[in-house]
Amino acid sequence: MGKIIAALALLAVLGAFLWGVYFYNAHKFTNTSWREKLTLTIETPAGEVTGAAVVEVTARCGKPMIGNEVFYRVIGEATVVEVTPGRYLFVPLYKSGDRFYLLAQDRFKGLRRCDWLKLIPKQTDTITLIGTYRPRLLTFNDLNDTTSVKLVDPDDLATTFGAGVRLKSVELAITTEPVTDGKVQALLGWLGPYPEPALLREDGRTSDIPLAMQLHHGDFIQKPH
Repeated sequence: MGKIIAALALLAVLGAFLWGVYFYNAHKFTNTSWREKLTLTIETPAGEVTGAAVVEVTARCGKPMIGNEVFYRVIGEATVVEVTPGRYLFVPLYKSGDRFYLLAQDRFKGLRRCDWLKLIPKQTDTITLIGTYRPRLLTFNDLNDTTSVKLVDPDDLATTFGAGVRLKSVELAITTEPVTDGKVQALLGWLGPYPEPALLREDGRTSDIPLAMQLHHGDFIQKPH
């Protein structure tokens, strides 16, 4: 009887070990990283102005048995353009590489997400973002007042910045340039480190939530931590 119990115990240990190996491999993640550059060009009565920022994106992709999840990490800062003297337009950071996929579905057709993510660093063409693919645009009536943030209509910059101001293009490209650092921090001196509080302290409300309560410091700058 003792030998049988010992054998069963050994089988249980072996089974647990094999299951652990299987579970680890099934849940193993692969990382893909790239740097992307977002450039805004704006027409003004004084001529064209541009602003650009380079961020580093790391996509951590799991295997199919756990839903083929992708977790994104972005390092860098928002794109900012001085549209008119002292008036700035910001493009907040986003944590998704899906924009490349949505704009080039034919190129990546039939590939699992974990597979097409590996192709993003190899893209050599510049993509013009139009329509619903354009990012959110923000401005501050007062750079020192976090609650003065407001959305800007990409089709109507003139309402915010004056007559003759128009968004000409938004372009996205893979690059080897260094990650942009310092531009946004110089303008928004109140930006703090992780864990990135909201611009306006959250108070538990579930409706009519002000924009400043929906945005966080991490929408403007993300540093390694």
